Amino acid sequence: MISKTSPTIKLQKYIAQMTGLSRRAAEKQIEKKQVKVNDQPAHIGQRVTPGKDQVELAGKNLTPDKELCYLLLHKPPGVVTTRSDELDRPTVMSLLPKEYQHLFPVGRLDLESEGLLLITNDGQLAQVLTHPKFKIEKTYQVQPDRKVTSPAFSHLKRGMQIDRKKIKPIDIHRMPENWLSITITSGQKHVVRKMMEKSGYNTLRLVRTQFGPLELGELKKGEWRELELTEVQAVTNLLS
Repeated sequence: MISKTSPTIKLQKYIAQMTGLSRRAAEKQIEKKQVKVNDQPAHIGQRVTPGKDQVELAGKNLTPDKELCYLLLHKPPGVVTTRSDELDRPTVMSLLPKEYQHLFPVGRLDLESEGLLLITNDGQLAQVLTHPKFKIEKTYQVQPDRKVTSPAFSHLKRGMQIDRKKIKPIDIHRMPENWLSITITSGQKHVVRKMMEKSGYNTLRLVRTQFGPLELGELKKGEWRELELTEVQAVTNLLS
């Protein structure tokens, strides 16, 4: 069970999540004195608690006042996991109807990766799911460029240093047609691809099939659905 202590988040990251601005653009708004936290002028480096602190940008309240909403999306490759993209690439939000455009994606999936993505407006839950200290498990199915040898499999199982941090899978096992299933808690960028590369393999496909208590199931690429009540209860129980 997750501690009841609410996680904090960098102010510029919160603004980016709630508006679709880049973090740098959000920082510029803070520098221009366009941001207030709890009616006080904000400053660079400030942290806020989603769901508790009131954040305003140019007089507009960024604290979600809409009913909380939770969607599960099967992200296809070639789609960016952001609300907007400066290079005008398609984003995950372009796969959703207009009435869901106030939501934001939770967790990293790089451009060519596929699979489970949570879309919500629950900022507090987003921080629990992505903050390293909560060690939320994520499962990926990996297609390497060739069959993984026994020594390489043992290397992956023992864990390794990735970007100066020891990464050891919670679980790893072989699947049909040379695929692997890898479960980790790390949220480092490209971490599974880097693990495979360090073991001597390129990754042809990478599909996230589980994120915390949520499972991708039979949802096809590009499809989405609202979470079932039991799924909502499962993810919100992380906050209790």
